[in-house]
Amino acid sequence: MCGRYTLVGGETQPEGLRLLQQMEKKPESIALKGKDIFPSEQAPVYAVQQGKVKLQCMRWGLPNPYRNGLIINARAETASQKKLFQASLHSLRCVVPCTGFYEWNKQKDGYRFSLGHSGLLYMAGIYAHWDDGARFVILTVPANPSVARVHDRMPLILPRQSVRTWLNDPERALHLLKSRGPALCRWALPRQPEQKSLFD
Repeated sequence: MCGRYTLVGGETQPEGLRLLQQMEKKPESIALKGKDIFPSEQAPVYAVQQGKVKLQCMRWGLPNPYRNGLIINARAETASQKKLFQASLHSLRCVVPCTGFYEWNKQKDGYRFSLGHSGLLYMAGIYAHWDDGARFVILTVPANPSVARVHDRMPLILPRQSVRTWLNDPERALHLLKSRGPALCRWALPRQPEQKSLFD
């Protein structure tokens, strides 16, 4: 699953910087400034509005109807069968731009994945309208070989040339759910020191 991602990472990311500059000009501007993006936070996404693809602010995560917390990911393989996601998958698809995302293995070692150069990754998402505005989730697929050594799932990464297809063509969008994504570069995150008890 994807539980955290970035818009500007350690590499030079001119495309990501341009996207942030676009957001700053909007009335609903959000202060990202290259920090990590976490569930429940506002983030820029691409979605169709009045027949045109536009950059918008949405909150990451849908309220969980069954228990407390947020649903932040949806499995691409089963989204069409889930009542919570069916309508969104048909008509409310979005694209979440990022410069990298994080995964953790069973030993809780963290890794950041990216293309390793200035290009953005485009994560496939779906969204829904709630009382407090639009909220999105990121679709996930079985990990490809570049991620599988760390985690068995990863975001559904769309090729740049398929972004408009995902947003505008419901029938062809379903075929993109089977995409395996590009080979990604991996960086290990520094391990956090273990918290010691006051009585150690």
